[in-house]
Amino acid sequence: MSPEIADPSRHEKILSFLKSETNRLPALSLVNEPFNALSVSEKCLGSNDDRLVSLALRFVGKLCFDV
Repeated sequence: MSPEIADPSRHEKILSFLKSETNRLPALSLVNEPFNALSVSEKCLGSNDDRLVSLALRFVGKLCFDV
């Protein structure tokens, strides 16, 4: 999503979409290519934006729970 979008709930919308994908696909398939969810989450953890860090941690937690 574009950072110019002034939607304070956009991070929650992204997390909701990612969670729906984990419900649709096996969690292990999201960890591997083409999604490579752990690599993307790792990059978010290095962000200065606390919302991205929170989103990444919650998504990784969801992946761990589903495995």
